[in-house]
Amino acid sequence: MSRLFIALSLSLCFTHAVAAADLDALFNQERYGEFLPKAHSAAATGDAQALFLLGKAYHLGQGVDKSEALAKSYYEKARAAGSARASHNLGTVLMSEKRSVEAIPLLEEALQRGLLMPTLFNLGKAYSPGDRDYQVQRHGAVVRAEQAGDYFVLSYEQDADITSLMEASRNYLQAYLALRNNHFSVPTEDTRERLRGKALAGLKKGMARDNAQAWSNYGVMLLEEQDFSGARQALQQGAQRKVAVAHYHLARMAAKGLGLPAVDRRAEAYHYEQAALLGLKEAARPAISRLVEVLRYETDLAALEDGAGRLRVLQAADGDGLRADSVLSRLEWGHFLQSQRKQAKALPDKPLYLQACGLGLSQLYGGTYNLGFNTSWRLQVHRSLEKPERLPIEGHVDEDGCATLVEPLPQHIRASLSDGAVLALAFPNFTLPLALKEADDRLQLDMQAIELPIPRF
Repeated sequence: MSRLFIALSLSLCFTHAVAAADLDALFNQERYGEFLPKAHSAAATGDAQALFLLGKAYHLGQGVDKSEALAKSYYEKARAAGSARASHNLGTVLMSEKRSVEAIPLLEEALQRGLLMPTLFNLGKAYSPGDRDYQVQRHGAVVRAEQAGDYFVLSYEQDADITSLMEASRNYLQAYLALRNNHFSVPTEDTRERLRGKALAGLKKGMARDNAQAWSNYGVMLLEEQDFSGARQALQQGAQRKVAVAHYHLARMAAKGLGLPAVDRRAEAYHYEQAALLGLKEAARPAISRLVEVLRYETDLAALEDGAGRLRVLQAADGDGLRADSVLSRLEWGHFLQSQRKQAKALPDKPLYLQACGLGLSQLYGGTYNLGFNTSWRLQVHRSLEKPERLPIEGHVDEDGCATLVEPLPQHIRASLSDGAVLALAFPNFTLPLALKEADDRLQLDMQAIELPIPRF
């Protein structure tokens, strides 16, 4: 071959490389008016780079109307011309269509053609099994998970992206736990230990980088292995970094007293609530239930108000609309008691009698609360959300539907009313507050308006 021909060949190759770089630059700079004619001209000669970039333009709708069909057509031509990027993008198109098994050969082809990134990462994604794969493929899903993890590790070695590391450890860990908790029809002991080692190596690297997910997943692994103390410490690290799943597992541990001296309902409620607020829908219903339990006996009005506000937020997060009426009713009763204390004043110097009516089964209060003739009652004093004072004054609803005492009430009850306390009749299933009314010659305790709140315990 003559020196002139060699020189000419080298010159043409160099010119082609410059042209390819020029097309890339024009596309990336969004100079589509210059890019498109040059790309079409080069594509007509079978130029792989031009064909690929035209496929990408139609794929993304950049400089042209988006067209999946044209994008695939150009990608296929570029792939036939040897483009690694075209092989890769055809694979990712299949992945977007949830056809990962078909995408794998294309991605592996891109890898063989020298495109390491992001091919290694996407191969990890393509091999990653879903939850259903573990149910259907069983051991096959474990094999795929290890392959996925291995690709993610190679991806991490290329750019040290923590996402690759966490995806690797997640796949290894999921496969390890699947083997640990299931009995597959093939020997699994060596595979299980190998996967645990790979998972642990990735998790330790992640924890060294202070990664929240690494701490959380390490806690899950220890929890499955029944190292409750270690699991709790690791999950707390994840929870402090706002990982919903970490809070969720801490709630379940608190419910059973795992890693704790005893069951801790308040910790359970707190962690379920945090998990729900961080977006874990499965935590919303137990969060509401546990918070209702905690607030059911709350006696501090400010704490009850705060809790009711938190319940409203959780109810908004829970699509099923789980209700918390008992807490909201208790809060309403607390506000009523507070208002009565603010209105407190000395009573007029008149005898105080009990004559509360409307308690017959066919009357307003009796019909509403299923009371009636001969229903027993006992007088109570309510000063706060604490348990009421039970007075040694009791009786039964008479034939007229009234709770009546012939004698005036003693002085200490008058003093309680002057201090803003609320008197109430405690029946077997409900407690109904009383209102103070004044007549010419007496004070009388009668029923409150029925729309007002009643005591909740």
